[in-house]
Amino acid sequence: MKDILYAVPKAFALKGRLIDPMFLRRLVHAENLQRMTELMRNTPYHEKLAVIKEPTGIILEKVFRNSLVEDEIKLSRFVEGKRRKFLNALFSRHEIDNLKLFLKALVRGIPRDIFLERINLDVEKHLDKRALFVELLASDSIHEASLILKELGYELDLESLVKEERAELIDFLLDKNFYINLLEALSLLGKEESGDILHVFSPRIDKYNLMLVLRSSFLGLSLDEIEKLLVKNPKGIPLKELIEASSATLEDLAKILRTYGYSEIPLSKELSPVKLEKELMRVHYNRAETLFLGKTLTIKPLVGAILLKEREVLNLVAIVYGVERRLPPSTILEEIII
Repeated sequence: MKDILYAVPKAFALKGRLIDPMFLRRLVHAENLQRMTELMRNTPYHEKLAVIKEPTGIILEKVFRNSLVEDEIKLSRFVEGKRRKFLNALFSRHEIDNLKLFLKALVRGIPRDIFLERINLDVEKHLDKRALFVELLASDSIHEASLILKELGYELDLESLVKEERAELIDFLLDKNFYINLLEALSLLGKEESGDILHVFSPRIDKYNLMLVLRSSFLGLSLDEIEKLLVKNPKGIPLKELIEASSATLEDLAKILRTYGYSEIPLSKELSPVKLEKELMRVHYNRAETLFLGKTLTIKPLVGAILLKEREVLNLVAIVYGVERRLPPSTILEEIII
């Protein structure tokens, strides 16, 4: 209990430092990245932005993502045991991001200098995997990378995926690994904590499953392969319905979502996989707000603060690249979740 007494106020403080959504609407009108950084002078990011002389999309993305990583590390230091294990399982999504960058580059033969600056080794240091991950980054063959991946805890048959020209499955395999580990760590928590947190993550897991189903035809997946890649969601859409929906239309999928509690998702002819994915993540982040209600001397406010900070960071990254590409403000607004 003592660890939570220290951690919960930190979580509420992090929530209190988040940028007002209306300010994000102002940022999309920035003429360029220099102006965007100037507009952010009164935000928690100012100190790190102030030293950047020539901002680029990659540089600013790194600043924002690193901020999220740093905040998560600070929060996790206050908890121990099963709660720490869950926060580490949640934190591992940053390692998944690192792996996706590296493996896509390796498979496509992209030079290291193009992607290395986007790899965050602080993530690996926090997970006590830094030395092994550096070894992975130095590997120059699919076979060598596969062996190191196993040492990192990822059973990924990289050689077969490349040989069979199915490298597009890498993202799904890594994401499945993340959700399986997350659910396993969640099951170790108390009933109240785990139930409320699962309610929040259910849309995110359903999003993964639905995107897999929607892309299964393009990926050339059989029904058996789809079933193996799906993640069982205790509070979400049953696997049987998902498998049967592999040939359904988007409109049919939206109706299934409504059957399982997603009344917020609009039923319209304009619905697309991208919009469906965004709407599910909107529900996910909206539910994160509920983790600050009720009994707060639990891990719930920590998870809520992390997810709301994640939403802010992803919004800022979307704005950064929209401004850099000089997209119309209305187009950038469509990319963010407010």
